[in-house]
Amino acid sequence: MPCLPCSIWAGKRVQRARMPITPYLAHQAFEPETIETMSAAFVAACDALHLKVGDDPATRAVAEKVINLAQRGIRDPEGLRTMTLKEFDLSDESARDN
Repeated sequence: MPCLPCSIWAGKRVQRARMPITPYLAHQAFEPETIETMSAAFVAACDALHLKVGDDPATRAVAEKVINLAQRGIRDPEGLRTMTLKEFDLSDESARDN
């Protein structure tokens, strides 16, 4: 189910917080828990790379890596973050040094 600003559950409108990765999902369907995990990994990877979460090419590239890894079945936020940094040929240590 795509992440929507609000959803219907048991006949009631339930407001959902917008996750930082949502704008990059391009109508791809993920479970809400997966979107939360991807958002946490996305923000953590951007922080490690000293990027502000926003709509620019660098953050878009980070989001695309996180989404791609999640599509491949990786659901651990720390694992997603670490593997995203590795996709950019960075380790946790080198990202912190930048």
